[in-house]
This record gives sequence, structure tokens and C-alpha cells, in this order.
Amino acid sequence: MKTVSVSLLQFHPPSPAHKVKFFHCGLYVYELKRDKTTQRKLTLKHFQFHPIFARNKLFSNFQEVVVRTNVNSSHSYVIIPCTFQPDKEAQFVIRVFADSHCELTELK
Repeated sequence: MKTVSVSLLQFHPPSPAHKVKFFHCGLYVYELKRDKTTQRKLTLKHFQFHPIFARNKLFSNFQEVVVRTNVNSSHSYVIIPCTFQPDKEAQFVIRVFADSHCELTELK
């Protein structure tokens, strides 16, 4: 087991005249089955029949939201960033901090 912190950081262009408003965002972490490839498209069925492994407790309109959890080193996981309201898009960065080595792959 290793401890992992996942951070979702929203970007907004600097605007001195207006206060920046961030979207209400959150993170979901799902465990993937080891026998399946991590480069496959995840369908709605996957999310309906697999429980959420970890998530932030509340959607917040802060610039950064963080989830901290313990993961099994031999398992694979997928991180899903999302907004509270549907069809809202934002620029963001996901950062992952772990207490030991971990491999990350972007799903396209």
C-alpha cells in the first residue's frame, strides 16, 4: 500500500479588474481491473457497475481540490476530474504525489 495525493488545479487567465470565479470541481478515482488494458475507452457501464474508490467530500469552487487515499501498488486506477454543473469546461492540471514510485498514463 502507498499513500497518494491527487490535486486538481484550475487555471484562469490573470484579470486584475475582475475577481476570478472558479467552477465547483471535484475528483473521482476508480479502480481498474488489472487484466484489462488501461488504454481503453471507459463506458457508462463501467461507472454504473464499479464503485468510486476515492473522491473529495464536497465540490468546491476553490482553485485546487485534493484527494488523499491509500492505493494498492499492484492495481491500476483512473482519475476523473469533473464540474458540479454539466457541460462546464475548465483548463486544469492534475498533479499526483506519492510516497513511493508510481507510473502515470494519460487516457485519450
